[in-house]
Amino acid sequence: MSELEDIKAIERLTYEYAMTVDTMQLDALVDLFLPEAVFDPGPGGVPVMNSRDEIRDFFQALFEDATNLFHLTSNHIIDVDGDSATGTVYYQAQGVASDGGGFGANGYYADTYARTDDGWKFRRRDAAALLDPDYSNYSMAETEG
Repeated sequence: MSELEDIKAIERLTYEYAMTVDTMQLDALVDLFLPEAVFDPGPGGVPVMNSRDEIRDFFQALFEDATNLFHLTSNHIIDVDGDSATGTVYYQAQGVASDGGGFGANGYYADTYARTDDGWKFRRRDAAALLDPDYSNYSMAETEG
């Protein structure tokens, strides 16, 4: 694969993340991560997840509590180095919980990717807020203060 093809494949991985979250496709979502992947959702009181199993548990609970989810991603910066890569991608995320509460966050993901026999996967995904997240009407979020 050329570097440009790798970059396009990694961009697609980030788009697949958004689509599988928003359409609540748990198995397809979890498959985007390596078994030992780390996911840090950033501010909001959710602990860092240190395996694909922990990622599955988090999203399963989210999907059980949410009725609607929506992500936009843009502004990719990706650097490929052989079978690994790093990148950032902006996100805007919103959701509605089953109790009617809403939530939203805006920021970027700082990602580490790994090439596998099945294509590129997330090795690590860290969310960084660029605007204060709004979890005030969402029962699953811990309030800080």
